[in-house]
Amino acid sequence: MGASRRSRRVAIAVAVPFLLAGGRTASDNDVRAVGTFLCFDGSTNQTFPLAGARVEMWDSDCDGSTICDDFMGSSRLDAAGHYDFTGHGGDPFSPPDPYIRVVYNDDAGVRLTDELDSDRSVDTPEHDHDNTAGGTIDFGTFVIGGDVGAGNASKCGVWHAGHDAFQSYVALIGEPPPAGKWDIEYWSGVWSGTPWTNTNTTHWPIHYWSSAATHEFAHSVRHFADGDANHFNWDVTRFRYARNHDICAADANQIATDTHEMGLAFGFNEGWAEFWEGQTGGCGSLISDEIEGNNAWALNQLSRQPGVGKKMMVEVLKAHPGQIHSLDEFAGFLAPSVGVSNSALMQNLADARAGRGTAVQVKQRPIMTAQRMSAAVHVEMTEVQQAIANLRTQLDVATRRASDLPPCVQQDCAKAISVAILPPMLRADLAAKQAFLQRLTYMSSERYQPSVLMARLGGGEDSSFATLVKSQEERLHALYERAFEEAIQALRPLETRSEQARAEVGELTEKLEKLRTARATWSGPEATASQFTFKEDLAARKAKGPQKRPHQ
Repeated sequence: MGASRRSRRVAIAVAVPFLLAGGRTASDNDVRAVGTFLCFDGSTNQTFPLAGARVEMWDSDCDGSTICDDFMGSSRLDAAGHYDFTGHGGDPFSPPDPYIRVVYNDDAGVRLTDELDSDRSVDTPEHDHDNTAGGTIDFGTFVIGGDVGAGNASKCGVWHAGHDAFQSYVALIGEPPPAGKWDIEYWSGVWSGTPWTNTNTTHWPIHYWSSAATHEFAHSVRHFADGDANHFNWDVTRFRYARNHDICAADANQIATDTHEMGLAFGFNEGWAEFWEGQTGGCGSLISDEIEGNNAWALNQLSRQPGVGKKMMVEVLKAHPGQIHSLDEFAGFLAPSVGVSNSALMQNLADARAGRGTAVQVKQRPIMTAQRMSAAVHVEMTEVQQAIANLRTQLDVATRRASDLPPCVQQDCAKAISVAILPPMLRADLAAKQAFLQRLTYMSSERYQPSVLMARLGGGEDSSFATLVKSQEERLHALYERAFEEAIQALRPLETRSEQARAEVGELTEKLEKLRTARATWSGPEATASQFTFKEDLAARKAKGPQKRPHQ
C-alpha cells in the first residue's frame, strides 16, 4: 500500500494486559513494517508526529477479534512519527496477518492508561495484509485523534504533552524525576473538573486540555519529593489540596475553616506547578503569599539567583522531604546554598516585588464542566453501543457458519479452524464491551460527578471504586478464560483429522494457561479510607511494607 493517507480511521485496541503472546509458531516469517503515526490534538488544534510512542506488530489469529493475536515485534516512533522494524511470526501452517498497534507508552517513564491501569493504544485494520510471507509492508500514514472534535484533547495529544514534559525535565535536570515514572490515567467516564495528581500519577478528565501536562507533571515531582503516599494523603487532608482554584484568587479559594497555614501550603503547592510551567507573571498588586500566582512569581525569582536554576530548586525539595509546605520554608532551605540568610533572601523578594510594577496575569485554564464531560462520555457510550450491535451481528453470522464447518483434512484445515474458534472469541469481545458500557454508565452517574468527587478527595473515598475495578478485572479474566476453553473444545473434533488443528489447540492451550496464571497471581486493588486507590500506586507501598501515618 505505498501511498500515504492524510487521515484514516484507526480502531481502538482491545487491551488484554494479562494475556501473554505465544512463542514461535510452525510457520516462521520475517516481516518488515514501515509507516508513520501523526496525532491531532483538538485542544491545541495541531497535528504533529507521535514521537516516542511504542509501536508493535501483531499477527491477527481470529477474524473479527484481537484477543488471541500474537506479538511479532516492536520499536519506537522516531521524531517524525516514523517506524521501520522487522517482526517475526506466523500461524500454524500459514503466514501471519500483520497489523500495527501504537501504544501510548514510551517505556522511559510515561504511559497513558485507562481506569483499569491498561496502557491505552490504537490499532490499524487487522486484515489489510493477510498471509504475508515475508517482505516489506508499507502501512502508510495514520492520523490519530481526529474524531475528538475542536477544543477537545485527544488521548494521543495528552500522552504526547506528558512525554514532552517528562523528557524536558530529564534534559534539564540530567536524571529522571524523583518518582522515576509518571502515569497519566485518562478516564473513560466523568471523574473530575480538572486533573488531579498524587506522587506518580495524574488522573485526567476526558478531553481536558493537554496544555496542563507540564503543570500536573510538576505536581508529581513535588509530591513525590515531599514524602511517601501516606504523607501525601495527610497533606491532601490537612492543607485541602483538592479544591477548585484560580491562579490569582485573592482569598486562595478558602472556606471558613481554612487557616493561614493551609493557605500558605496550598499557594506554594500550586505555585510550584505554575512556576515549573512558566506561568510566573504574578498577580498585580496582590502580595499575599497564600496566592498561588505570587508563589509562582517568587519561585521564579529565587531560581534566577546566581547559581540556582531549576535544578537546584528540585534538589532543595528532594533534600527536605516532609519539611517544605510554604514559600518561606522553601526559601529557608535554599538560602544556605546561595550564601545568604533566609531573611535576606525574603527581603530580596520583597524588594523585587516592590519594584516590578504592574504584573501580567496569565491565562487561567477553565474547569471542564460536568456537562461537557458528560457530553463527551455520551458520545463514547454511543460508539460502544454501536460496537456492541456490530458484534452481535458478527456473532450471529459466525455461529451459523460454525454449525456447518468447512472440510478439514490434514494440511487443509485453516478455514475450518477459523470458523470454529471465532464464535467464542466474539462472545468474549461482546461481553467485554458490555462490561465497559456498564462501567461508563456507573462512572457517569451522580455519584461520580465532579462536585461529589472534589468534596471526597479531602476527606477520603470509600471502597466502592476499588470494588468496581476488582470486579471488572475478575470479569474480564473469567470471560477470556471461557473463550479459550470454548475455542479449544470447538477444535476437538478436528484434532484427529488435522495436524494443523492439533497445533492450533496447543497454541490456544498455552495462552489459556498463561491467562490462568495471571488471574491466580492478581490480587486486585486495595481500598483505603484516606485516598483513591489505583493499581499503579500500590507497588511502591507494598515494597516498603506497612507505613505509619504521620502525626500532625
